[in-house]
Amino acid sequence: MIDLTIYPDRLARAVKRARERNIIIPTFAQQRNPALIPDKIKAELKSIGLWDVNPRNLFRITWHNEPVPFGGGFGGRATCSASPGTTNPCRSAAGSAASTTWSCPRR
Repeated sequence: MIDLTIYPDRLARAVKRARERNIIIPTFAQQRNPALIPDKIKAELKSIGLWDVNPRNLFRITWHNEPVPFGGGFGGRATCSASPGTTNPCRSAAGSAASTTWSCPRR
């Protein structure tokens, strides 16, 4: 069983360290609907590469992320490809001509 106990002293220390490092954590609502992400953050993402180690990239953890190497925004839903018969398409690295496109349904 996972222990979900919140320890106030540890939470305060984590918040303090995030503020010191200018780390802003996106909300679940922002990850689900990128339109809720502040324009300032979206503007910063235009100058950050997809694979850059930058805390602003936390805002790209969404199915709506534009999969481009640099400066991507948000658009349609991202998809992943897999060979037919694959049970977990997101773990497959298949890219053959016989691949199938999968996507995560909106809830």
